[in-house]
Amino acid sequence: IYTTTYHFTQGEAASGQNPIANPSAFETLENPQEIWVRIVNNVINCVEIGAFDYEILLSPVLPQNEDIPPIEECDDDL
Repeated sequence: IYTTTYHFTQGEAASGQNPIANPSAFETLENPQEIWVRIVNNVINCVEIGAFDYEILLSPVLPQNEDIPPIEECDDDL
């Protein structure tokens, strides 16, 4: 009963023009990227729009075992 489309600008979301063609496989123009969403209730023809930030976070690069210095345990009898 709902139709959801995603847009790059508030004006496009408000008018329903130029939706993102394939939301599950689009490439961002910026990082973070502001995305506007348009949700239409098809039963009562009610339209709501809103925005969210889409951000791609890179995974941390962990050092290899040979790059980690050995830990030395000290016992000073205290």
